[in-house]
Amino acid sequence: MGLDIYAGTLTRYYSGQWETIGQQSSTAARNPAQVLSEEPDEDTCTPEEVFETVKGWRTLVGRALKNHLKEPFDWPEGMDAPYFTDQPDWEGVGAVQLLAAFATKQRTDYPKKMPKQWFDHPEFLSVCDDALESPYYHLLQVEIWLPLEFEFVFENECLGDKNRLIGSAPTLLAQLKALNEATLKAAEAELLAWRKRGQPKDGNFLATAQYGLAVWLQLAEQAV
Repeated sequence: MGLDIYAGTLTRYYSGQWETIGQQSSTAARNPAQVLSEEPDEDTCTPEEVFETVKGWRTLVGRALKNHLKEPFDWPEGMDAPYFTDQPDWEGVGAVQLLAAFATKQRTDYPKKMPKQWFDHPEFLSVCDDALESPYYHLLQVEIWLPLEFEFVFENECLGDKNRLIGSAPTLLAQLKALNEATLKAAEAELLAWRKRGQPKDGNFLATAQYGLAVWLQLAEQAV
């Protein structure tokens, strides 16, 4: 099953006014695609309702974090800003996270093939047990990144959704760049080539990590 990463406002995301890469391709081909979501379609609110909910959530969380932030807990919301999305798939994201786990311990004895149960890999589990000690902790377990600069991560029930770890998009981008420098050392031209090449068919671990990192880096840059 594919996994899309979305970069855009919370208002657009939670009101369902965006399309995955698969949907965009299906729309162009007039062949509707099915998307699995944790939020039932019939419960989707209007953009105006979601916008008000986002503002209320942002105010409450901002008050709780005000002593830990260097800037106001605020950013442009609504439906006016563009959004970006791409599909690194679970394997692409997992390969980057596993690469980060190895890099945390300064190891390069990577598996030849991408493990099917990468989230149970001993190296990944050992780093996640104390993820904040990793220089790449914003990409290990965080699920939502806000367009503000801060170093910590926090857990919160985001807009009526389940509790999720929340981090900073600028910090995520910095840590993805640092991971690239410490491991793959890819220049912009190589990253572009990896994105165009797509997900490898043979399950090669490094090739999967290359594709996942290239896609994730681009989306993090667009988010910032």
